[in-house]
Amino acid sequence: MPRSLKFASLLTFVVILLSLKLLPLKLLLIPLLLESFLVGKDVLRTSFVQPSLRAFYLKIPKPLSGIAWIGLALIQFVFATREFGTSIGYEPASAVLLVLSVAKLFEWQNENGRVFLAVSNIFVCACILIDLPDLSIFLFSLVVGVLHILVLMPEFGWRYFKPTTQIRSIALLMIYAIPFVFLMFFVFPRFTSPLSRWIPRSTAQTGFSEEVEPGSVSKLALSEDIAFRIFSDDMEVILKTPMYWRVLTLDRSEGLSWKKSVTAGRLQKFETVVAAGEILKAEVILEPKTTRWLVGLDTPIRFSGVKGLDTSLRSSVKVEAAWAREPLDRRSYYFESSTSRFLESHSKDAASWMQVPFEAPERLFNLLVNLKTRDRDETVRNVLAWIQKSNFHYTLEPSRTLKKSEVAEFLLDVKEGFCEHYAGSMASLLRWLNVPSRVVIGFRGGEYNPYGNYLVVRKKHAHAWVEFLSTSGVWLRFDPVNLLASYDTLLGLAENRETFGLTESALSSLSHLRRALLWVDAAENKIMMFLLAFDQEDQESLWQNLGVKGKQNIIMFSVLILLLAILVWLLFLRSRQNRANWLESFHKSFGDFLERAETNFNLKDQDVLHDNVSLESRIKRLSRLFEQNDENTQISSKVEGAQALLKEYVLLSYKQNTIDPKAAKKWTRKASRWS
Repeated sequence: MPRSLKFASLLTFVVILLSLKLLPLKLLLIPLLLESFLVGKDVLRTSFVQPSLRAFYLKIPKPLSGIAWIGLALIQFVFATREFGTSIGYEPASAVLLVLSVAKLFEWQNENGRVFLAVSNIFVCACILIDLPDLSIFLFSLVVGVLHILVLMPEFGWRYFKPTTQIRSIALLMIYAIPFVFLMFFVFPRFTSPLSRWIPRSTAQTGFSEEVEPGSVSKLALSEDIAFRIFSDDMEVILKTPMYWRVLTLDRSEGLSWKKSVTAGRLQKFETVVAAGEILKAEVILEPKTTRWLVGLDTPIRFSGVKGLDTSLRSSVKVEAAWAREPLDRRSYYFESSTSRFLESHSKDAASWMQVPFEAPERLFNLLVNLKTRDRDETVRNVLAWIQKSNFHYTLEPSRTLKKSEVAEFLLDVKEGFCEHYAGSMASLLRWLNVPSRVVIGFRGGEYNPYGNYLVVRKKHAHAWVEFLSTSGVWLRFDPVNLLASYDTLLGLAENRETFGLTESALSSLSHLRRALLWVDAAENKIMMFLLAFDQEDQESLWQNLGVKGKQNIIMFSVLILLLAILVWLLFLRSRQNRANWLESFHKSFGDFLERAETNFNLKDQDVLHDNVSLESRIKRLSRLFEQNDENTQISSKVEGAQALLKEYVLLSYKQNTIDPKAAKKWTRKASRWS
C-alpha cells in the first residue's frame, strides 16, 4: 500500500482525536491500536526476529473473507450501539465505518481498495463537520481531503503527471470551486432549522439530562469543549456577578440522586422572577445540540429569539432556564436577567418540597436534632456552620463510590466528593430538617476573551448547587462547595489545565501563547458568527434587494442559477478531459512515427510476422539501426531526426516516473513534421 495512503488515514484519525465530538476516547483506542499494530507489522518486515513471529504478523495482509468482514462489522456495530445508546444516526454509523476502514489497511490494496479507503476517510471527516462547525477542525480536514485527493489522482490516470503538476491542479480546482461555494451559500434555500436537527443523536452535547447522580456532572469537569458563549454590552457587570448559569432544576429526591417530577407536557407555574435593580441583556451562542433547555444567568427574567418558547413561564419547575416546545431551531437567542432578583414561590404546599423517599438514617438523628430550629433561615445557617467545621473536601476522584441512598455515609464518613455529591446530600439533609429545597444544575464561571469581548463557558464549568425556600417565601441559593478551600484550589488548577503540567516558574512563559489562543478563538468566532447570522430571513431580504420577490420566483431563480453552475462545471470538466487526452495523442503519435520510420528504413520487410512483434522489440530494432548508422559519419538528417525523436520518447516514457505534458505535446508536434 502507498505510504501516502497510510499517512492520509492517520491524519483522518488525528482529525477525530482533535474533535473528540464524534467518537469517545475509548472508541478511538480501537483504530489507534490497529494503526500501532500496522506500524509494528512494517517494523517486523525489516527486523531480525523469530521467523515464527514474523510469519504470524505477515499473514495479516491476506484478504479477509466476506464472513470475517460481516463479523467485524457486527462486533463494531454492537460496541457503537452500546457506546452511543442507539444504532440510528451518523455517530454509530461513522464509528463502524472508521474501524472497517482501519481494518482495510491490513489487506493488500488493489486500485478499488485504495479508492474505497480514501473516499471513506473523506466521508468520515465530512461526518465530523456535520455537527462540528469548528474552523480549526475544518481547516485540518481540508488538508486531509487534499491529501486524499492526491492519493486518488494516480488511480485515475494522473500518475503520468509530476507531483508539482498534481498539486497545482488541485489548487486550481479549489480556486475554481470558491465561486460555487459562495453561490451555494447565498443561493441554496435556508431552512428555519439546521440540518443537524433531523440527524438522530445519542445525547445532547452539554451532557445534561433530567436526572443528576454522582458522576453525571463531574464527568464533564475534564472536558475543554465549549458549551456556549455569552455576548453582552453589560459584560463588565456580568463579570462581577457569581456567574451561575442555570439549566435545570430537579425537585424529586432519591438521596444523592435527584430527578424532575414534572414531565414534558405537564407545565405548571410555581414561581415568578421578581426583578429589582439593573436589567442585564445578553446573547447566548450555543454549541450545536438538540436539547430543549436554554441557559440563562442565574434566574432569567425572559427569553427571546427562540421558536416555540412559552414566554408566559418565567422560572417554573420546567422552565428554570426556560423551555421551548420544540428543539432549538437556532444556536443563538437572547435573555434578560437582573442584578438584584429573587424567585417568589406560588406553591401553597411547601410539603411537596420536603419529600424524601426514605426516612433519615438513625445515624443522622443526633445531627438533625442539633441543626434543626423553628426558623428555616436559622437552620440553614446552622448547616453552613456545620459544613465549615466538619473537614469536608472537594475532589474529582473520591475514594469511594456511593449508592444514591448512602447520604449518611457521605455526610459522616466519606466527606469528599464533587459538586453533585454535596448538592444532592445537602438538599436531602435540608428536607429532613423540614426546609423546602431542590437541586439546580448548570454552569458556574467562565473565561473572558478580551479580544472579542465575550465569555466562554466550557463543559468543565458544569456545576450543581442547592436552592431552599426561605421563611419569606423566596428561593435562595445555597452552594455548599463555596465553603470548601479545596474547591477554590481545584478551580485554580482547572483554570491552568492548559499548562500541561508545567511548574509554576514556567507558567509565565505561556502568557503569549494564551493571548495567541484567545486571539485565534476570537477570529474563529467572528467567522462562525457570520456563517450563523445568515439565516432564512437574511436570504429572503437578499432576494428582495435583487428584485426577486415571492417564494416561487426565488425557487425558480435558484434553480436557474444552480443549472447555470452545473453547466459551467460540466464545460470545465469537458475542457479538462480534452486537455487530458494529450497522453493518448502522445502514444498514438509515437505509433504513427514508428510506422513511418520502419517503412522509411525498410524494417517491415525483415519480419513477415510484424503484427506479432512487441513494441519493445520494435524500439530495440530501430535503436540498433541507429547505432549502426552512428558509425557512419555521413549520417543523413532524416536518420538523425528519427534517432533524436526515439531517444526523447524513451526518456519521457521509461526513464522518468511521470510524463511532462508540455514535453509530450512538443514531441508530438516534432514527430508529426518528421517524414
